[in-house]
Amino acid sequence: KETFLIGGENIWRQSIGFVDKIYLTRVNKEFEGDAFFPTLDDKEWELEQYQGVFQDSKSGLPFYYETYKKRW
Repeated sequence: KETFLIGGENIWRQSIGFVDKIYLTRVNKEFEGDAFFPTLDDKEWELEQYQGVFQDSKSGLPFYYETYKKRW
């Protein structure tokens, strides 16, 4: 059974030590802001699956999906 955390940044920073899988959507554009998803450490996380590149039908922005699993 999986439990999903949907964010924001503060929730992720508090919870990332307890999760073993991350389903991540990345939008291929730089955005201004003051809250961001934490950087994943390659020593702790392994890219398990990559799907993309897709394009949003409304904005035209490219995006892709990544699935990471925790390296135990």
